[in-house]
Amino acid sequence: MIKRKGQPDREGVAPPALKRMSDTEYAAYFEAFGAIKSDYQALCLIGDKLREVETSARNLGPLDPPAPNTHTELPDSVGDRSPWEVCTSLMRFNRNEVLLCKRVCEHGLEYAVIDHSPVASVYAKVHGPVDVLRTGDNPRQVLRDFLRSERETLVLMTNDITATVRLLIAERFPKQDLRRVANEITRLCKKVARVGFSESLTDATTQAQKQGRGMGVGGA
Repeated sequence: MIKRKGQPDREGVAPPALKRMSDTEYAAYFEAFGAIKSDYQALCLIGDKLREVETSARNLGPLDPPAPNTHTELPDSVGDRSPWEVCTSLMRFNRNEVLLCKRVCEHGLEYAVIDHSPVASVYAKVHGPVDVLRTGDNPRQVLRDFLRSERETLVLMTNDITATVRLLIAERFPKQDLRRVANEITRLCKKVARVGFSESLTDATTQAQKQGRGMGVGGA
C-alpha cells in the first residue's frame, strides 16, 4: 500500500445532494463530514492519483530508463542484488514517489512498483527509502496487480469512513432517523472509490498483446 503523504487535492466539505433536508439532517451531515473530512480528502487524493496511473498504463510504451545524467537507480534492500533501474514515475506526492522499475536478475528482467521516499525523511530513516510494493516479470501484470490492490484499499477506506459516520450519528443524534445523511456520505465516498482501472487495463493489455504478439516489452 502506498504511503499517503502530501496535501490533499480537494478542500472543504462536499455539499449534500439531498433535497428538502431538515435542520437536523443539515447539522448531522456537516458534523459527520467534519469528522471524516481528512479521510475523505485522502480517499479523493489516492483515487485521483490512481486514475492518472491508469491513464499512463493504457499508453505504456517501451520501458527505457530516463535520459542519462539523471538519478535512475535505487538500491535494493539486500546489498548483493542489482539496483533497481527507474523506468517511469507513476505518481508523485509531496514527500514520496511511486515508480515503475526494472532490474536484471537470474531469470531475466524483473519489474517492480516501488514507493520511494527521500533518504532524509522520517519514514525512510526507520524503514528505508525503498518500499517494493509489487514485483513480476511482466510490467503490465505488475501494474495490474498494484492497481487492483490499491483499488481494494479504497474500498476498505470507504467502509471505514461509513462505519465512522454511522457511529457518530448514532451517538450524537440518538432516536433520529438520519439514514439519508449516512447514505449520502457513503454514496459520495463510493463515487470517489468507484474506479474501473483493473478491468480497463486488463482489456487494453489483452488487445495490445494480440496486436503485438511476439514483441518484447521493455527489453534491457
